[in-house]
Amino acid sequence: MPSFVEVDKEKRFLFGHGIASDEKFWVYHLAVFAQVLLKNKSLVLVNQLSENGLSSLDETMSIVSKIEGTENESLAFKLLFLYAAVELFSDEPHWLDILKDLQTCYQKMINPAGEDDDLNWMDVLTDVLLSLLSQPSQLMRTVVERVFTSLVSHVTPKSLSLITQAINPRDDKEDEKIEEEDENEEEEEEE
Repeated sequence: MPSFVEVDKEKRFLFGHGIASDEKFWVYHLAVFAQVLLKNKSLVLVNQLSENGLSSLDETMSIVSKIEGTENESLAFKLLFLYAAVELFSDEPHWLDILKDLQTCYQKMINPAGEDDDLNWMDVLTDVLLSLLSQPSQLMRTVVERVFTSLVSHVTPKSLSLITQAINPRDDKEDEKIEEEDENEEEEEEE
């Protein structure tokens, strides 16, 4: 599987056609343009962002500008931050929570020393990605696919468990019943 840092053609494979000729994501140009428009006092948004939303947008763009490197992890977080920043205009409360989670995950990824054993950044990110998959948007699914593909080497057993639970959501009672039936079958076979 190609990484983001390899040949241009392979970079386009991982991100589809989401990269502009200047090697930046198209969504980056969109987010920067949105910030320029927000600073224009003669324009009024149809859906106004709250002060919290505006500060979150500024903070997100600041984080994006500080993300350096062309490693898969860096580019994946850049894409997620930018996508969430643009989506902030459509559903502010939902995306504010997601941006907060993304910031936590990114900080834990770049500074793993203080990480709690029970709260791995990839586990939280997997949960966020799964919640994004439930949205009715092909673009969002594509973003999730590209991000997950680039971060798959960081998947933990808990992350994998979250994914399997999302694919096959059975409650604990069903699991216990199946285990009990399996045990009964094994006992019958032994007799």
